[in-house]
Amino acid sequence: MKNLFTFLLCLSIFSSQLYAQSAYIYFDGNNVEALISAHGNHFWNYTTNHFKVPATGEASSVFTSTLWFAGLDEDDSLYVAAERFRQMGYDYSPGPIGNPSSYDPPMNGDWNRLWKINRYEIQTWLDDPINNPVPQDVLDWPAHGDTTLGQAYYLAPFVDVNDDGVYNPDDLDHPLMYGDQMVYFIFNDGAAPHTESGGRALGIEIHGVAYGFDCPEDTALNHALFFHHKVYNRSQRDYHDLKIGMWTDFDLGNAQDDYVGSDPLRNLYFAYNGDDLDEDFGGSFGYGYNLPSQGVRILKGPKMEDDGIDNEKSVVSGTYNGFGMDDGIIDNEHHGLQGFVYHNNASGPTGDPSSPVDYFNYLNNNWRNGVAITYGGTGYDPSNPNAIESRFMLPDSSDSVFLSTSGVDPGFNWHEQQASNSPSDRRGVGTIGQSGFNAGEAFEFDHVYVFAQKMNDRIGAVHKMKAYSDELQAMFDEGGTICGDFNPVFDFEVGTTETKRQVIKMYPNPVSTLLRLDGVLPGQKVTVIDVQGRELMQVQVASNSVELNTNHLSPGIYMTRIEGGSFTSTLKFSKQ
Repeated sequence: MKNLFTFLLCLSIFSSQLYAQSAYIYFDGNNVEALISAHGNHFWNYTTNHFKVPATGEASSVFTSTLWFAGLDEDDSLYVAAERFRQMGYDYSPGPIGNPSSYDPPMNGDWNRLWKINRYEIQTWLDDPINNPVPQDVLDWPAHGDTTLGQAYYLAPFVDVNDDGVYNPDDLDHPLMYGDQMVYFIFNDGAAPHTESGGRALGIEIHGVAYGFDCPEDTALNHALFFHHKVYNRSQRDYHDLKIGMWTDFDLGNAQDDYVGSDPLRNLYFAYNGDDLDEDFGGSFGYGYNLPSQGVRILKGPKMEDDGIDNEKSVVSGTYNGFGMDDGIIDNEHHGLQGFVYHNNASGPTGDPSSPVDYFNYLNNNWRNGVAITYGGTGYDPSNPNAIESRFMLPDSSDSVFLSTSGVDPGFNWHEQQASNSPSDRRGVGTIGQSGFNAGEAFEFDHVYVFAQKMNDRIGAVHKMKAYSDELQAMFDEGGTICGDFNPVFDFEVGTTETKRQVIKMYPNPVSTLLRLDGVLPGQKVTVIDVQGRELMQVQVASNSVELNTNHLSPGIYMTRIEGGSFTSTLKFSKQ
């Protein structure tokens, strides 16, 4: 347990009672056991932290982690939603955005909950729905909001077996599954004033999935926890210069002997032990001589705005480590990690943020006072006219193209040992950019917590963790693992017949460029039809998935007809 005695004394009795009401569930689907919170501030319950990896051990590798958002409206007014420890208050509440009568802050009543689904539970039910009960969280799945309270009708994604647009487990409708076990949560920043960051509410609604694979055959996968987030702008405002941050307080067993670093070209930031023994300390269990490294890797950031070209990798603009660059496909590019800055557990210009502008500065890869981060030393050198600005802190030798310094070769490798830093409690934020975010829009992004250990070799643990992260990225890009797909499709019987129901999953919807259909069968035919009934595109299926390039389609509503043999299904999609 992290030593929080001083911190806890600062909390009021009211705050302690308030936080005790926060709902959480443990993800325990593989060799990670992690506390997932209903309001997105994960891995601790306000007294102890719980990100145990390996799950069979006693040590935790992360204290807490949450999301930061900041953007400017058309008048350049700043809006911020961000939390750290909820020690001053809170910015986020469970549940969706709605009208004021829908809120009961801080926990929003019935929305103070999470949904935990195991793949085998759904499969067991679908194999024999007559004799097997529907899993409770399948029955309770938050597929629809209450529109009379201003909530969106469609919330959590589901497989609509009879294509009627209504979630009903009696029709064998079921949640869209991620991995072998997933924990689903919904939270928003609009239910109450922001008493943690002090910022104006953006009016965003965040849907999150924490998931993983039970896969002892693959060490990297079995020690990984994945996250998928979808963020909706439910306000009436258009934002520009929107910044997204993943704030992480690493505690590798003993929190007082940690170092951090970044690997820009891997979209990765991480922590590792700063000395050769991670001993027990202050009530927390250490990892001993089996030294750990805990990383956070962006697997795919938000989609970039369409510009009609196949964007090139650029060191200067920071898109070199994005996704979909230079691949011959127009408008399929996604953001990558755009920066990493750690800050100190202290006051001052390099310390903890305490105002909306502080958060915004960190999200722009500056210090909290707006001074640029510079390459080398502590990263804070405002009086040096020759200092080189750097958007990634402590990249060591990983940044072969000098992405962190916009192409400038600084002449040495910057890491904690080189800077003669003392190991200590480390926290920091990895940033992603999303330049525009208009009213009614949504974006998605994915990341993974990746873990490795190596006996008596703290730097070897870092190299091992990086190799594991490469393996996980390849699996994610492929959409499958040796232990199952990222979005498994279920086989099941409809009613009492012996005919298997074929379920097609179509995404993303709305679509900008590439529309993917999973669950199709070789030999089937997919036809795109407009609202006038004209056939615009036809593809012969050769595998269990197919991608349709919709670049040539005008914005509007279209249908895909999948047919082959006695099977016919029609699905609707929207082109942005």
